[in-house]
This record gives sequence, C-alpha cells and structure tokens, in this order.
Amino acid sequence: MLQENELLQLISRNDQIHYSELVDALGYLEPELPAAFLLGVNSNRLGDAFLFELNRLYPEAYVLTNPPPKRVLRDVFATLPNSQSLLIFPLYQQDAAHDSALAAELLFHRDSIVHDNLRLLIIASEGLYTAIQDNAYDFISATNFRHLFKDQAAAVEEDLSHYGGKSAEEIAYEEAKADYEDNKSGKASTQMRKAFELAKAAYNISRLDESLIALKETIQKAQELKDDKYLSLALSNIGLIYSVKGELDMALANHLKALDLHKQIGFLEGESSTLGNIGLIYSSKSEFDEALVYYRQALSINKQIGYLQGEANQLGNIGLIYSHKGELDKALEYQSDALEIYKQINFIKGEASALGNIGLIYKNKGEFDEALKYFLKALNLNKQIGYLQGEANQFGNIGLIYSDKGEFDEALKYQSRALEIYKQIDFLQGEATVLGNIGVIYKNKSALNEALKYFFQALELHKQIGDLEGEANQLGNIGSMYVAIEKLDEALKYYLHALAISKQIHYLKGEATDLGNIGVVYKTKGELDIALEYFSKALELHEQIGSLQGEASDLNNIGTIHFDKGEVDEALKYFIQSLKLYRQIGYLQGEANQLGNIGVIYRTKGELDEGEKYLRQALEIAETIGFAEGILKFKAELEALKNPS
Repeated sequence: MLQENELLQLISRNDQIHYSELVDALGYLEPELPAAFLLGVNSNRLGDAFLFELNRLYPEAYVLTNPPPKRVLRDVFATLPNSQSLLIFPLYQQDAAHDSALAAELLFHRDSIVHDNLRLLIIASEGLYTAIQDNAYDFISATNFRHLFKDQAAAVEEDLSHYGGKSAEEIAYEEAKADYEDNKSGKASTQMRKAFELAKAAYNISRLDESLIALKETIQKAQELKDDKYLSLALSNIGLIYSVKGELDMALANHLKALDLHKQIGFLEGESSTLGNIGLIYSSKSEFDEALVYYRQALSINKQIGYLQGEANQLGNIGLIYSHKGELDKALEYQSDALEIYKQINFIKGEASALGNIGLIYKNKGEFDEALKYFLKALNLNKQIGYLQGEANQFGNIGLIYSDKGEFDEALKYQSRALEIYKQIDFLQGEATVLGNIGVIYKNKSALNEALKYFFQALELHKQIGDLEGEANQLGNIGSMYVAIEKLDEALKYYLHALAISKQIHYLKGEATDLGNIGVVYKTKGELDIALEYFSKALELHEQIGSLQGEASDLNNIGTIHFDKGEVDEALKYFIQSLKLYRQIGYLQGEANQLGNIGVIYRTKGELDEGEKYLRQALEIAETIGFAEGILKFKAELEALKNPS
C-alpha cells in the first residue's frame, strides 16, 4: 500500500502507469472490502481522470452516466446486474441542486446496498460528499459506507496549483527529468530506464529533439547491457518521432530495425505494434497497398496472441485504408468488425472511434443522415467516458455534415464547440483542423474574407506544430479562395507551394489533389490544354495509389475540359467512366453529379428526352441524401431543358 505522500504524487500525474498503480493501491474493488465507496473530488479534472482510468482498468464495470435525481434512482437499483458487477456513479458533474436529493436517495437505498452486497463506487462532487457526510452515521451503521480521500483530493488540487497551471504532461516531464538527473551516476540499467522514461515524457509535450537525445542514450545503455527489449522499444520510439517530424524514410528505417529485434527476442506485442506503425507510414506516403500488407500482419499476430483490442485497432486501420482507396463498402465491413470487438471487450473509447469512422464512411457515400446518426452515437460515448478530444472530434464531424447539407449556421455552431474543446485541452492539431473547416463554411457562405482569415490561422498553427501535411492542405484551401475571387496567379502560387510540400513528404494523395487544383486554375484561365495535362497527371497518381474516388473526380475534370472544348462525345465518355466509379464505391453525391453532367451532355446534343431522364435521376438522388446544392442545380438544369432560350 502506498503512503499518503506517494498517493498525492500519483494523482497529480496524468499517465496510465501511475493511475494503474493508484487504483490498485487504493483497492476500491476488492470483494472482501465493504460494498460501497465514496470518492470526494473538488474539481472536474480529478473526476474525469478517475473515471477514465477506472473505465480503462475495469471495462466490465457499469458506468451509469447522467445519474438520475430523486426517485428515479430506485428503478436503477431494481434492475441492477448481479452483485459481482462493479457500478460506478460519476456524480461530480451534477447540478448542485441535485446533491441533497441524491444523498437522500442513497440513504434510502442503504439497506438494499448491503443486502445485495452491491459493489458501488461513487465519484462525488464536494457538495454531494458533504451532503452524504451529514448523514454519515446512517450510512456507516447500515453498510460501512466508506468515505475515501476527500481531503487528499483537495490536497492534490493545492499541490497542482504550485505548478502554476502546468498540464499534467508538463508536470510528468519535469518529474521524469529530475529522476533522470538524480540517477546519472546510478547503475547502467537504472540510467537506461530513466532515459527512456524521460524520452516518453518529452515526447508527450512535443519536445521531440530532447526525446530523441534521451532515446539515443537509451540505445547506448541497452547495447552495453545487451538488453534487446529496451533497444527495440527505443528504436520504435525514434521511429515515431521521425514520423511526427515528417521524415518518413528515417521513421521507416528505425521501425524496421525494431521489427527485426522484436522478432529475434520473440516479443510478439512489440512486433504487432511496430507492424502497425510501419503500416501508418505507408498510409501517410499514400502507398495504401503496402500499408495493407503490414496492417494484415499486425492483425494476424494480434489474433495469434488473443489481443482483441489490438485486433480491433488493425481492423480499423484496414478500414481506413479502404476509405482512402474509395472502396467504401469494404471500409464499412472492416470498421463494423472493429466496432463489434470493441463492444465485446467494452472498450468504449475504441467503440466511439469506430462509430466515428463509420460515420465518415456514410458521409463519403453522401448518406448524411446516416452519418449523423453514427457521429451522435460516438459523441455520446465520448461524453460518457469524459474523453474530451473524442468529443471535439465528433462535434467537428457533425459540423461537416451540416455543412454538406447546406445548413451553414448549424455547421458553424458545432465546429465552434469543437474548437472550444481543442483550445481547452491545448490540442493544436485539432484546433488547426477545425479552423480550416470553419474557413470552408465561410467560403460556402460566400464570406470570402472571413474564410481566408480562418485558413491563414489554420496554416500558422500547422506550421507551428510542424505538420507539413496540414500545411499543404491549408495552402490548397487558400489557393481555392484566390480562385473564388479570380486572383488566379495568386491561387497558382499557393497551389504550387502546396505541391512542393506534398512532393517533399511523399504525400501522394495530396500531390494528386494539388495537381488537380492547378488544373482548375488553368481551366479557369481558359488554358484548356495545360489544364488537361495537370488533370491527367492527377489521374495517374490516383490510379497509382488506388484511390477510386480520386480517379472518379479526375475523370470528371477531364470530361469538363472536353465539354468546354466542344468535344461532347469525348466528354460523355469520361463522365460515364466517372459515374461507374462513383457507383462502384457507393458515393451517391458523386453519382448524382455525373448523372447531371450526362443529362447536360444529352441536352447539348439535342436529345432532350434522354437528357431529362438523367437529370431526374440526379435530382432524385440529391433529394434522397439531402444534397442541397445539387437539388438547386438539377432543378435549374431541368427548367433550362424545358424552356430553352
């Protein structure tokens, strides 16, 4: 059992190992201990931390979210699982007006708690703790209701305040650095461990160069000690750092060295993790088929060792690859398999992630209402476990749906909520992404100066964190704004800059997008042959990486060039090819657009009945999926067909 001063240190450090030690040390859940426990906390961050870690360590527990006020709680107790189940009541975020009512309800049920030997853990606000403490004798006499650590929780807040508002990760880093300095003259094995711990802590606060130095020292000590496990772990972490820095070839080289060592020492968990990281690198390089090879190997090992969470993770990764390739039905199959495993092991964070990924697939298919349903489910789960980053992710996704549906004010509301949370948790990557999304909304609202302001803010954040892929994407967004205000040479400058970065980091998907954007500029300038050249290069790249959705878009662009040149039969050929691909991947919005294009071709050829047939099909799909822009466009085209000028 830890001493009190050790306990306080553990609570103040936000990492899983320390929380694991804390929960084990407190021994809340041992069956021989009394049935009910009360943990009083005086801040939501402590409550969130305890709830998240308990949910991770005890996935079989029942976390009763949005606990009911007076009287309704009786129905909950009447339908509880068996007495061996752990029930966690997170009551620290309740309205203060509920405190006395909830205290009275718990008092009312004290006999049933002890009679059924229910295993209850209540994470209570300071107000509820006090309300229960006022009746402590009644609880103790009936159930030996245990009041745990209110004073310690208050002391933790006091302890944290001495750090001047620093994050838990910053506190952990300072402690790891102090430990490292204190053990510089210690045993080599201790120096190795402390260097590795410092490397991880520095990585968590984005001190990548410092982390790299500590990992190189870890490698030196591991080689002296012939400790291949630490050597392989250090190499893996160096690979992660180079991935973050965008140096993918260096990342890959270190991961491959780590993989060889994992295999030599039979460290299957490390092998599967490293295979997954290698898959991520190939995915970042848009080499999707190569990524699939590594993800499948990782999946096979996780199945072999019975690691269900790892299995679900790799199924999700494979699903993401098929999403990138535009094979949406396959992507849906893998994400659904991942979701089932997460549900089976009650890993709520994974479940929420899978639900969000499924929502994105339906979004890409143009089925916005179905996507919204999954995003809302994911949002509710993230709220349940207090995972703020996941909550913000889903607010952002919901905002994207409303933007696609043309409900821009609603979209702004959700993106703003996402932005607020990302700022709260200091997650700059998320903040930059949302700023870009808000820029797109203002662009769609034709508030072009406002849009440009957000794109530049997003660009600066991506530069600040060294996210070259994000930087390239925002340069592309800025370029699109200059196209919208017909400053084509300025647009070209930004698109070429984005293309240079995409080539630098071997971001093939981004490179193809940039080539297509440059083609749009030349098309707008009326230089159709040059535009055709860029669209054709984009098509080649999308074919190379197996992105069917990208291919379909490029075929559409090439078709529009031939249409503008008056080559309607050639245009029709490309629109039909694009339509086939959109149908193959199940992207309804793309299908509607191509049906509309084909309808316009037939109208141009004077085949009005055929033109009307395709335009009505396009309108029907647009109305089914709520594609507002398409509905207006296809209705206008039908009107033009009926009333030629």
